Amino acid sequence: MTTSYEGALDELVRIALKHVPDLGEQDAVLRDLYGRLSLFLAGSASRVNDRVALEAALSKLAPHVRADRMVVTSDEAGADVVLAETQVQWLRLPGRDDHYRLVDRRVVGVDWLRTPAVEQTEPRRIVFASVKGGVGRSTALCVAARELADEGQRVLVVDLDLEAPGAGRMLAPELPSFGVIDALAAAALDQTIAPAELITELHDGNAWIDVVPAHGRSSVEAPEHYLGKLARAMSEVALPEPKPVAQRVAELVDRLCQRRPYDVVLIDARAGLAEITAGPVLALGATVLLFSTAQQQSFDDYRFLFAHLRSLGLWHAGRTWNNLVPVLAKAGTDAQQLEAAQRSMFELYEEYLYEQAPAGQLDAFNFDETDPDGAHRFVPIAFDTRFASFDPQRHESHLTRPFYEQAFTPFLARIRSLVRPGARA
Repeated sequence: MTTSYEGALDELVRIALKHVPDLGEQDAVLRDLYGRLSLFLAGSASRVNDRVALEAALSKLAPHVRADRMVVTSDEAGADVVLAETQVQWLRLPGRDDHYRLVDRRVVGVDWLRTPAVEQTEPRRIVFASVKGGVGRSTALCVAARELADEGQRVLVVDLDLEAPGAGRMLAPELPSFGVIDALAAAALDQTIAPAELITELHDGNAWIDVVPAHGRSSVEAPEHYLGKLARAMSEVALPEPKPVAQRVAELVDRLCQRRPYDVVLIDARAGLAEITAGPVLALGATVLLFSTAQQQSFDDYRFLFAHLRSLGLWHAGRTWNNLVPVLAKAGTDAQQLEAAQRSMFELYEEYLYEQAPAGQLDAFNFDETDPDGAHRFVPIAFDTRFASFDPQRHESHLTRPFYEQAFTPFLARIRSLVRPGARA
């Protein structure tokens, strides 16, 4: 019977515990670029009761283990680098409350191992994210940008959906010379593109929106090069040294924010769990709006995300996830379906994000299922068939309050409270 990717890791840990009973947080399992596993033990070889027997048992997991390096102790070459790694996943030992560390060497997806930055950065950054496309994420961003600008807020919009550009083009009637894709690709050559060449300004009286689209005129004029440019934008290969995509994204947003005193930055993230989505979700110090519909597949996909977020820190480490805000898009009128969706989101929060207060600690990040202020509570956006053809470039009325307020009133109230904490919704 074939050993699964996950099953090989679980079995390695079970075998290790039989020979190293005190296996714990000081130790690590390394998964190399090919997916092969090695056990790294802090301390000397004397910690292992019978190393020959341990390696013989682990060898049965081939090809999921590295045959020439199944067990490594602190006094062996290369152990210090692995045991000192900080970008790890913390995984629970089977049947115990303590953990071990998984050091995962990846060709792609490295940014998903970053320590989450949950403290808010100024100006306030709001990421529009979803695990599935087609949920109205970009439409909601455009509506929020228009509403906030009309209320006198200085808004910067950044479209990071490079593989399916949307929000930037919805808002910008004219493209700038370059877009986000050009800025990220230029970073591979240790170059920067001036913000003025990336921004389309939409100023009308007190309404102020600056838009950085996913691409600019250079891509439209030479579309045959877009996929090649996308590959460079998404690669960690850079001069003078490798630079993660999340770092490039963070540096770009910081540079844009230095140009003008914005009140809020609205960021359209790539749908799904793509590499470029890791930066906005984990590295920007942003509020992350998690868009979904009331369908079961949305909650199945969010389980992957939430379980991963949980693994980025020790359980009961006091981390709060107040920066995550669930948004229920295309909310219909079926009360039973809406209640089931809310229950599903609560169950995910309870399993992966909420924590019980440890002994001696008075508080912890958790809410009752019926608490109206619970972090798991959805912000609804009502289903409205008119938004199936949302196109503000061809129909200016689509970004006017009479068109969108019926569907978006609760959502916009929440946006205002995020941008101006304490303000009346």
